[in-house]
Amino acid sequence: MLISKINGFKLCREGEEFYVKMPDNTTMVNLCGSKKEVIDELKRWKKEIDSNNPFMLKIENIFIEALAAI
Repeated sequence: MLISKINGFKLCREGEEFYVKMPDNTTMVNLCGSKKEVIDELKRWKKEIDSNNPFMLKIENIFIEALAAI
């Protein structure tokens, strides 16, 4: 089930598992798992990988907010 979509990136849910699909429809192992695991990984990406990338920070923030609301 699609939860959120922005710039081709999709946040999805299957049962209690959550995952992020990239624009090319691939997924990454570290962006799959429980709600907490995906939130934690998105926060890590914000801090360690994308801190200077406003494009990705916007996507990560939207996905974190969407997950927190579930």
